[in-house]
Amino acid sequence: MEEFITDGKDLVEAQRSKNKKHARKIAKEALRGVYYHLKNRGIDWRELTQEKFDKLFGVRQIVMAAGLGSRFSSLLHKAMATGGTGNTNIELAMKGAFQSPTIMPLVIVNPKILGLVMKGKYLKGYNRETGSFEIKQDVLERVKYQLIDSKSQYIDMSMLRRYFGRDDILLCYLPVPLGPGGDLLEVAKMLCERGFKTPYIEIVYGEMSASILPEYTNTSLAAYLKILGGDHVAVVGAKESKGNIEFKGNFAFNKGRLAAHEDWERIPHGYKNEYKFDRVLEQQGDNYRIIKDELAYIQKQYEQGTLGNEQVREKVQKLREKYPYFVISDEGELFCQEKLQEIRDKLKNWSEMSDEEREYIKRNYAVIETRTETGVAADLMISANVAVFETDVLAGFYDELMKEFDEKGYKEYHEALERGESVDNRKVGRFWGVDWKSGRSKAIVWSFSRIIKEWWSREHPGEETPVALIDATGAPSGIKNAERQFEFIDRYKMVYGERKETKVEIDSKCSQILTSRKELKKELLNILESDIDSYRKSVHDLFLVSKNNTEQQIIVFTALKEVEKNLGEKNHTKKIKSPPELIQGIHLNAVVEAIDRDYFDPELIRVMDKAVKQVVAHYFSPLYNHLEAGYIRAKLDRLFSKAQEKFEREVDVKEFMDIKNTPTPSGNQRVKITHDVRPFLREKVKKALEKTGRTYFVREGGFASIDINMGVDKAVALTDFVKEEGIDLEASIYFGDEFELNGNDTPVTKLKKGGNSGFCVVSVGLLPPADEVMGVEWVEGGPERTKDILKRILEALKSKKDMIAVNIADDEKKIHVEMKIDLKGLRERGGLMFDVDGTILPRKEYTFRSNKEIRDIFGKLLGEGIRVGIISGNSRIEQSSRIVQPLREKGSNLEGLVLYANGGATRAAYKDGKEKVENLTGSVPREDIEVIRDVVEECAREQFGLSTEELVAWRDFYGAGKDGIGKREGFPELDARWMNKGEWITDIVKVEDITGENIKRVSCPWIEVRDGVQVSIKLLPKRLEIPEDTVQ
Repeated sequence: MEEFITDGKDLVEAQRSKNKKHARKIAKEALRGVYYHLKNRGIDWRELTQEKFDKLFGVRQIVMAAGLGSRFSSLLHKAMATGGTGNTNIELAMKGAFQSPTIMPLVIVNPKILGLVMKGKYLKGYNRETGSFEIKQDVLERVKYQLIDSKSQYIDMSMLRRYFGRDDILLCYLPVPLGPGGDLLEVAKMLCERGFKTPYIEIVYGEMSASILPEYTNTSLAAYLKILGGDHVAVVGAKESKGNIEFKGNFAFNKGRLAAHEDWERIPHGYKNEYKFDRVLEQQGDNYRIIKDELAYIQKQYEQGTLGNEQVREKVQKLREKYPYFVISDEGELFCQEKLQEIRDKLKNWSEMSDEEREYIKRNYAVIETRTETGVAADLMISANVAVFETDVLAGFYDELMKEFDEKGYKEYHEALERGESVDNRKVGRFWGVDWKSGRSKAIVWSFSRIIKEWWSREHPGEETPVALIDATGAPSGIKNAERQFEFIDRYKMVYGERKETKVEIDSKCSQILTSRKELKKELLNILESDIDSYRKSVHDLFLVSKNNTEQQIIVFTALKEVEKNLGEKNHTKKIKSPPELIQGIHLNAVVEAIDRDYFDPELIRVMDKAVKQVVAHYFSPLYNHLEAGYIRAKLDRLFSKAQEKFEREVDVKEFMDIKNTPTPSGNQRVKITHDVRPFLREKVKKALEKTGRTYFVREGGFASIDINMGVDKAVALTDFVKEEGIDLEASIYFGDEFELNGNDTPVTKLKKGGNSGFCVVSVGLLPPADEVMGVEWVEGGPERTKDILKRILEALKSKKDMIAVNIADDEKKIHVEMKIDLKGLRERGGLMFDVDGTILPRKEYTFRSNKEIRDIFGKLLGEGIRVGIISGNSRIEQSSRIVQPLREKGSNLEGLVLYANGGATRAAYKDGKEKVENLTGSVPREDIEVIRDVVEECAREQFGLSTEELVAWRDFYGAGKDGIGKREGFPELDARWMNKGEWITDIVKVEDITGENIKRVSCPWIEVRDGVQVSIKLLPKRLEIPEDTVQ
């Protein structure tokens, strides 16, 4: 019967399990179960067809793709990414999971994915913020709660094949998402009622593309075989946690059998965190403490011999009845977060435990043992995101669970939302809950394990619960971010090779005229006038046909932009029925997918003249500069890096840096932003200084400078702080705000990679760290966030605590961080290190005088004996005035303070009431400063590559008139006559010459020398808004 399950392949080998004995057992049980099922029905297996087999034993994939996936990228849903494989993640996830050949998968989608496959006439526009096609509201109303197949009037079958690799699928849009569990409950009922019922359904997550790789166990098949054995109505997969149990699905056992399977947020806990909607703690926290005390007393009585095993079980049962939310084993083991963490830590000493201790843990927790060179190790198991259920069983819970939905306040809550009101009396229960980050109603798939257990206990008292747990050790993780996507793609290509997408024959006329942009534009307009769906397909296919043909791709880009320009002309407006926003969205979406699918060659960057660059920038810029570009930005970075590597001596870095840094807003506004000239100037300075034979670090600093010193960055300064002050990085924290690829805080992460796994690096920056910058806890929030964290640390230090947990969550910004801070280690051997602007103070004009609260916090930290290092690119004079002097005036003890200025090149320590200043590097020779001046003046002659409209924004920033002479606060006269291409010389000044009342006149930009060890080029604004009346 293998032919009906694995197309004749051996069932044991098809499981790809490392435990062949276990795989063989599952296979035998499955075949036995099928045999007896057929025998009892009087069916001869030799007369079976695939269709008949699937009707009796088939499983339908329920594919979860209703989340927005914006953590991956707002421009491209993670399920729809290909990474250049030619197959989307969701297509590979479905192929990697077991599927019955004659049964269509059902994909639960949101409007973002539905918009991709919806026919154009049902779309009204494109939202650039979310990267989504907007579906007409009346159409959304008609398709909600429907099972939509490829024959539906709303679906474009070619788009269905493009994204899912097949057109024999069902789609279901649920307008009120209730979490994966609630969605599964809804579709199980719909399938049964509408003639699509199958014996089993399985869960497939659209991001699980890695399941296609042969090194992973085919857990989906193993789960299906297990349920075919006939003894279970549900099977779930579990894999090793490697100690990472927080924010995962965890298991509770009772007598060695599965008792509950819950997500972390639903598991009872007693400590307060940062989550606004932690209803479990809010509603069950007091009961949690009562139960803990009760169980502790029961345990004490048991140990004293006043209670026997049966009496313990009786008391536990009473607690279960009184507090039904909680899961307690017969031995009195409470399923809670703190206990799971305690057991996780105990398992580190597994080999040293007695047999009795081990057996106790295995009876109450999901533990996996492995052989090591030194003996036996153990690990807690977590969810492997695999589950198979009997369809009838799940659908049978619908009425009961929807009754709870009403009784526990969820129905009332959602009805109020529809009226625009706020009524929230929702109570957490065994199935329905509240997402602790977003506050949305949410049920978990895994909660069905407990629902089934309780139902079975009622219906079949004393019998074993028919929910099985299968070992899915080594199961893959889902695609969450760009880094995971790249790792998967690299491995996929190693296994399956480079997949060549078929170069489709789009409209033959389009193919023939790709050499002429005018004819292509005309042909595209003709297609657009007749059929929006053909137009969308043509735009996608044009990028595929022109893949890696730079000349043709430039023609395509140019033609698309000209089409957009023609949309407002009267002769086309009457004929083209689709709104301009939708057509522009089709173009932008096609470029996003072409970037994802590796259609663009580095040659595209090399050959671009100014006119061509502007056309490509028209599409690349809003994508690269989108705040939630994520994966797409990372793909563009890779393209630019390849161009730089491939044509190092031929490509002017500015040619592509301008593309990356000429942002346009992600909305439909016509506001524009100037590009950042500093990366281009930085590279020019860097190359010029290389000829001196001396090593320099050149990097952008803050908002408007480029900082240069002889080989010192924040990592060097931090290393010095550690050495000189006897600091242990494992007990230390660094706070910064710039962790882009070339961010001035990024070098600090090198120290974490050097084995200091406990070293905590925190970013309070506006944007998340670059995907390539690893090991950074992004909490956003700027100086206010830093201040809040320090206040919590200070409060805990005063209370003499040894450890605190700082939880920070912001669902809107996809932030979810838990930091455990070892205060004992911090006091005794650690330190706190900080960047300044954007981290502890908002901007350069702020000081510890103007911000007394942060001054007092630092003073109290120093008073508690905490050693503090402050590292910034600013001058020592400036930082001393802004930070040290206000602390002195307040009478703070400065003994534990070390100030690193000039990018870390200058160290100022405060010992015995004195300031001890020392440079960590040599002075920058005058001749090298002249080299820097020559580069600045050369670029100024070309007006730093600024466009006319950008120059207007710069003039406003400098306060300059038509003569190029400006004025800003603190600077009576700024000379920027290079704006008029007039004679202009860059001033070289010492920092002390332009502070206070000293400054009279200075060129802008100027070159500032700080303590002889750092040179800064200032003022070169990173980004300025271009005045609206100058936008062409």
